[in-house]
Amino acid sequence: MSIFGKRLQLMKKIFYFIWILAASVILPQNAQDYFPQQAGFKWNFKITPLDSLSNPMDTLSYYQIDTFSVSSNYEGKLSNILLSKSGTRGTIDALPYMDSSFINLSSSDANIYFKTLLSDSSLSFLDSTLLGGFKRYEGWYDVYKFGQAVNQQYTIFTKDTTITFDTLSMPLRFEYKAKRAADETITTELGSLTCKKFIISQRLSYLMGISPFIIPVKIVEITDTNYIAPNYWIVRTVQPTAKIDLGLLGYGVYYINGSRKDIIQSIPLGIENTKEVVNSFQLKQNFPNPFNPSTTINFAVSKGGVTVLKVVDILGQEKTCLINKYLPQGNYSVSLDAANWASGVYIYSLEINGSRIARKMVLQK
Repeated sequence: MSIFGKRLQLMKKIFYFIWILAASVILPQNAQDYFPQQAGFKWNFKITPLDSLSNPMDTLSYYQIDTFSVSSNYEGKLSNILLSKSGTRGTIDALPYMDSSFINLSSSDANIYFKTLLSDSSLSFLDSTLLGGFKRYEGWYDVYKFGQAVNQQYTIFTKDTTITFDTLSMPLRFEYKAKRAADETITTELGSLTCKKFIISQRLSYLMGISPFIIPVKIVEITDTNYIAPNYWIVRTVQPTAKIDLGLLGYGVYYINGSRKDIIQSIPLGIENTKEVVNSFQLKQNFPNPFNPSTTINFAVSKGGVTVLKVVDILGQEKTCLINKYLPQGNYSVSLDAANWASGVYIYSLEINGSRIARKMVLQK
């Protein structure tokens, strides 16, 4: 393999490392007075991606639902277990909870269980030493110290490792640090909330020199600013877009897009009801059709009832259930986003009060 090919393979590993750094998110939580008391509490969030200048991209916004599932023992500590799911407003209700996080509240500290969020098989492209390095750091950490002095940074953990490919290698340092900032009152859909404010940073650096004269040169730093309100826990998280500086390897500058997550009263239904009098049961042709990647489905309900609107592929396998709930009489409009689907013919059907109508739509990419 040429030197260029080797450098390319090494670069791929570095990008995967940075991706894991960005994906290994520790969900912020607080000490006892800041966390909901009863299981079943639900958080609704709107998440807006940020561009390379950290400006909001409102057209790409999506939603997240977290729920306080149960308090139970996990890895030796009594844990509040949170379940989480995310999606568009038209699909999130039908999605299962896919992620979980674990919070132990002890005195003035919130201990969070750190994990890579990825399976061994999904990390098979990494060196066993690097993968083992991540796995060794899975465990409980004092992430949120509510008694900490303001603006005093503390280290959660640090790890030195090396990415290698053939004869090429790159020594790296991964640092996880936190700082409690001054309390701040913010305006949300729930009202004005006075929050504890924490700044969590994840830094990946290239190690230059020979021990003991080692100088860490920053490659990327991902920073989350988390706002935690009494009885609500997290109500806002802001993660600015992060710059990846690979100038040392001659690969220039890249960006990891940031995001802003805000608590909201409820997830928009993803449907619009004109509240007009309807005398028939109708399912109209989607528009546009063919479409790429989004389209709108309009339908009418002549008599209130449990309404199911779903989409299947040409083989009859369900792709998504857009609605499965009681709807009153009215005209409705639902948006469908099929950005992750393959081109082809799909069937969408509406069922209510024992009646069913189906139509074809074409996704053309």
